[in-house]
Amino acid sequence: MKNNKTKTDRLKLVWAKTKGVCAHCGNPSSGRGRTVDHYVPRSYDGGYDIRNLMPLCRKCNAARANEPIDPFEFYKYAPEEYILQCIEYEDEHKSKRRNFNGDIFL
Repeated sequence: MKNNKTKTDRLKLVWAKTKGVCAHCGNPSSGRGRTVDHYVPRSYDGGYDIRNLMPLCRKCNAARANEPIDPFEFYKYAPEEYILQCIEYEDEHKSKRRNFNGDIFL
């Protein structure tokens, strides 16, 4: 029960970033149409840090898949401060994923 409440709360916080519209297409969404996009995809070990999450409608999230994006172009309807938080998270994520040679794992 606690996990569901946490997921619901996180979803509300993420969608509050854009006042209820998809960060990519700008369309309002509700219920099952609301999803959360991981800027650094989970397939690249992107986590659930609120800075790594952006609200996308189901259609835009499916179209994005796990492809790299330019956040300023893709998240057209997100305030700049939240885009900058995504970039900050990505920078921290990269610095934690270096191997002994200094190469970044991605």
